[in-house]
Amino acid sequence: MWVVNITLEDDTNNPSGSRAFTRGDNSQAEMIRLKAEANNIYLSIDEAERFTAFQFDITLPEGVELTGVELAAGTTDHMLKFVKHRGNRYRVVGLSFTNELLATSDGKLIMLQVSDAVIENDVSIDNVLFVTPSNKVVTHIGGIEYNQQAEDDTIYNLSGQKLNVKRQQLSKGVYIINHKKVIIK
Repeated sequence: MWVVNITLEDDTNNPSGSRAFTRGDNSQAEMIRLKAEANNIYLSIDEAERFTAFQFDITLPEGVELTGVELAAGTTDHMLKFVKHRGNRYRVVGLSFTNELLATSDGKLIMLQVSDAVIENDVSIDNVLFVTPSNKVVTHIGGIEYNQQAEDDTIYNLSGQKLNVKRQQLSKGVYIINHKKVIIK
């Protein structure tokens, strides 16, 4: 089994990218999603169940500490560890010695527990790897999406202003809901 950089050493030679770029694998870029709720940050990636191991570096806002890491699905088949490096930068590693696939809960993969509430935009993630059971595909992250809303939660008027109302509360008119024009009659 090819194990991610389990040494937990701080390698900042390529801090903004991913080791997948340098491996020459059949890497593919994907989006990673972050959502903060109270003192937790949830990390998601599409079809996380195809992977057995991961690694990433996370930088938190000044004064906020990473206090714990666990899989959102609560499974115990994976070992998760983290170590603090310079400033508020942490290396997080998760792997299964039996090559078990990762599991999600409500689309959430990893729960990062932090010492204080944060806003997702104040968090940065880099040096990301996800490993498949066959060890042939290593995925690097092409970007980060913050605080993804469930459908029907993001509503804008035609001027592009976000409205703080539920879909059921809208009066007659034209709105932009989840990037589509919607007419309420």
